[in-house]
Amino acid sequence: GRVTFYPRGGDAVRVVLGRPAPAPGTLYVQIEADDKQAEEVLVVRVPWTEPLLARSPGEWRDPRLLMAAPEAIHRIAVQGTEGQIELQRALLTAEDRKKNLVATWQLTKPLPERADQELITDTLLPGLLNARALSFSEPGGPAAATGPAAVRVTVWSDGGPPDGEILEVFPGAEPDTAWVHISGRPGQARTGADLLALSGCTLDRLRDPKLAAIDSRRLTTVVLKDAAIGETPLYQHQ
Repeated sequence: GRVTFYPRGGDAVRVVLGRPAPAPGTLYVQIEADDKQAEEVLVVRVPWTEPLLARSPGEWRDPRLLMAAPEAIHRIAVQGTEGQIELQRALLTAEDRKKNLVATWQLTKPLPERADQELITDTLLPGLLNARALSFSEPGGPAAATGPAAVRVTVWSDGGPPDGEILEVFPGAEPDTAWVHISGRPGQARTGADLLALSGCTLDRLRDPKLAAIDSRRLTTVVLKDAAIGETPLYQHQ
């Protein structure tokens, strides 16, 4: 094989990898450059040659399906069997940041409602951000999965594309697999079937199940009302 290095402001340097040398973990190497004759043959210890040369083009690609950092994501849309559901992360004020408050998620479509914070932060976001491609279909070749997608997920993040990163998820022919088309990236990625579960996202599933979602760190006053004794206010002293 041959590995070519392109240093900034310099000439390309080519390293010719030869056959394995007698010593374990070594091989013959010759260095070439544009401005000089090839140097003598060297015996070097290069433990990475076999995995390097055995890699297919797809194995050099980033296996992450989404590139956004979790704290940068501020909007998510899921198009599944029940239509489109959208989530928006609330903006924190300077005073909120001083109190170390965490930004909360709200449902915006199909109706404005509190979202289940634990479900989003502990399940939905990690599931999206930890999704990895097992392999890639060849760019320019036939699509590995066609037809309507089982679920379409769009993620908007700070510094990301204005239209968001779009994942279209298709059932795979093999058990427990799925194919994903990622906006802005060629070909399709083969992954596990976990993302297909998003097709079953429902409004009731994403709504906050708590009857009262009150952050105790935001409270300043609590008033207890009793028919017999009247009101008893409780104040927070800083």
